[in-house]
Amino acid sequence: MNSKNSNLAILFMLCFVFVSYCQTIKIACVGDSVTYGYGIENREENCYPNQLQNLLGSNYIVENFGYSGATMLKNGHKPYWDKTVFTKSQEFLPNIVVIHLGLNDQGNNNWPKYKAEFVNDYLDMIAVYKNLPSKPKVIICKMSPTFSGHHWFEEGMRESFKEIQTKIEEEQKNKTYFPKLPWQS
Repeated sequence: MNSKNSNLAILFMLCFVFVSYCQTIKIACVGDSVTYGYGIENREENCYPNQLQNLLGSNYIVENFGYSGATMLKNGHKPYWDKTVFTKSQEFLPNIVVIHLGLNDQGNNNWPKYKAEFVNDYLDMIAVYKNLPSKPKVIICKMSPTFSGHHWFEEGMRESFKEIQTKIEEEQKNKTYFPKLPWQS
């Protein structure tokens, strides 16, 4: 290889490395009212996806695809699957997807009848994201706790919460869903 071709090859490789290094990482935060920021003062500024954006800085674009009341269950009372934000989260072509769903599945109108479908619906959603052209890493979150005073607490839903949380934790054991992130050592 002559010197001119060698220099061009090195320049091409350096440009590729630079472009790859400077690429903005897109994170889609998928979930229910916790993700959306329902009930939070100044929601757009204080919701967790915006807080994550502030922590990560300008090399990341974090988008909020939360929908209040959404369920993971396809047969739930308000399936995330049917919402416009689900389609928009896919069109965003994220590099990382953070899923926080399951809280609204514990309701008496969902869990007793459809709980056998929960894990498969969760795995189906993970597959939808992992099969996007951007091939994102998928992170599944533990559910936010429900506290005394919430109507589900009074309706005796604690057992459903524990059962759903256990199913999520079992899925989390599969390391495929938990890549090492840049800030982790």
